[in-house]
Amino acid sequence: MLTARHDGNDSVSRIRRFATPCSRLTVLLTVAACSSSDRPTAPQSPPEFNISDAMHEGGTPGFYFLPPMVARPTFGGTFDSAVSTLDPQIALCDVTNGTDTNCGRADGTPAVMVFTTTGAPAMTLDAAAQQYHVNWDTKGPAFLAGHTYRVHVTAGASGARRELGFADVLLTTTPGQARNLASGDLIVLNDGGTLPIHFRIETGIPGSLALSARTASVAVGNADVITGSVADLHGAPLAGATVAWTVATTPATGVSDATQPLNPTSGQTSTAGTTATTFKAGTTLGTATVTAASAGLSAPASVTVSQPTPVAIAASGPTSQWAPAGTAVASPPAVIIRDGAGNPVAGSR
Repeated sequence: MLTARHDGNDSVSRIRRFATPCSRLTVLLTVAACSSSDRPTAPQSPPEFNISDAMHEGGTPGFYFLPPMVARPTFGGTFDSAVSTLDPQIALCDVTNGTDTNCGRADGTPAVMVFTTTGAPAMTLDAAAQQYHVNWDTKGPAFLAGHTYRVHVTAGASGARRELGFADVLLTTTPGQARNLASGDLIVLNDGGTLPIHFRIETGIPGSLALSARTASVAVGNADVITGSVADLHGAPLAGATVAWTVATTPATGVSDATQPLNPTSGQTSTAGTTATTFKAGTTLGTATVTAASAGLSAPASVTVSQPTPVAIAASGPTSQWAPAGTAVASPPAVIIRDGAGNPVAGSR
């Protein structure tokens, strides 16, 4: 079990109204702590300063940045202290000239620094305070004044690992550029000091979302069942997760039923971590992409809407009747052609 070591915040001063100019490097948090509509007073382009967690920008429910980065949030979930499985990580990328992509991953933007539970300094668990913690020393040569760095937090077991949130931090030599709009405070970090990064992860956060269709192709007018499976950050089935369903088609109209293409359009996962919707095909051949979304995760499933294939033919009228030669029988001979689901097939010859 990892325990937190508190180094203290002596180098961090909180100034409510004014900051005295000085030559030392300061760190200004360019995040608003009261609502998603708040924005700092620093320049907006580039980059657009931002923060994403359960309290900001509709971020991941159950994940929270904590003071001194933001004002203390209100939360009521259960803290997830399983640090060995969660394996939380922080990656810092320079976003001064624009946003990054997959910060710190082999296929993404190179990270300026990565914090892990085994690195130095190590990210630690403070079980008493119910938070994770690491100190960011901004004095290193890799960090430049006037640049903005995005703090990405990821966690989760293999197959259920995801980014939980991020926050932008501006390094500046000019105190007063950015303010915490909720409290009027300005967080100032002296050159050579550290910025404490604290965050909270709660149980029940979706870590992965996967979809499967009952069949890859459905005939016009017929239906297909799409099932979503949600697992938590530990890879275990997650019950009670809300999943919202949408559908897009090519061509745009006619491929899905015009009245009710999806039923339902949202639902909650069962104890097995699954929930489903029914896609109803229209009368036009094409492709339907059904997408599920849950707590910032999304996954698609593709269904081809095709012409039904005849597989059975049967008489649809009398099978035994007679008439004199050269005259018609009372009921003209007729057959009905059905597909594999037993539905009549129109247009067959």
